Order: sequence, then C-alpha cells, then structure tokens
Amino acid sequence: MVIKIKVIPNAPKDKIGDRMGEFTKVYITAPPVDNKANLHLVSFLSGQYKVSRSRIRIIRGEKSPYKTVEVSGM
Repeated sequence: MVIKIKVIPNAPKDKIGDRMGEFTKVYITAPPVDNKANLHLVSFLSGQYKVSRSRIRIIRGEKSPYKTVEVSGM
C-alpha cells in the first residue's frame, strides 16, 4: 500500500488527522531535525498499521513535509 502524507512535526501528540486533497495529515511529536521526524513517523505508522518498522519505507520526500510512504506486508 502506498500513502501520501503531510507530516506536521512538533505536535502535542501523535495522531492521524484529516485528509488534505490527496495527502493525509500526520501529526508527530518529534522535531524535524537530524532525521528524528522521519524515524518517529515510521515508528508511529508501524504501530498504526500493526507491521514491523522494516515494512515501512519513505519512498519520496525524505527532506520534505510531503512524503510518499510504502507499507508492505498488510
């Protein structure tokens, strides 16, 4: 499954928000420095989709708030 996400870092809590066009807003508590937001996003999504972190891969937008994420093994 491939999903398009807009990451909102430094949020008060982790949650999946509303859709914004083709993107889904995902709020995470991690700051957008030193890849912390990306690592936290992968960890959060693995819990939401109940798959291991190795099954989640950012395939586009590693340095952008707009990301394309692949979730395999569902």
